[in-house]
Amino acid sequence: RHPDQIFLISSRQLAEVMTPQQSAQETIPDLFRSIMAQALSAQASDVHCVPGFQSCQIHFRVDGVLVLFKTIHREQWLSLCAHIKVLGQLDLAENRRPQDGAFR
Repeated sequence: RHPDQIFLISSRQLAEVMTPQQSAQETIPDLFRSIMAQALSAQASDVHCVPGFQSCQIHFRVDGVLVLFKTIHREQWLSLCAHIKVLGQLDLAENRRPQDGAFR
């Protein structure tokens, strides 16, 4: 798999599709905090981001089962991916190789 195809972030109502209006109102850091807060609330063990051509599906692993949480637009996914890389002190330009990082 391509390293940017799935982000696995360990942590511990669920399907929501964001409309373009909702997308425009939420900043990327807010989106990230919202995803992490909902993952913790759902007691998810993992968060998976699965990008497609026009959107990205965000899934939580709850009790061993992947559950669709939210679908975001591709532009938001690219910005969210960059935000996560910055938090993890990763190379923003590196898209072909896996990178290892951490954040609090």
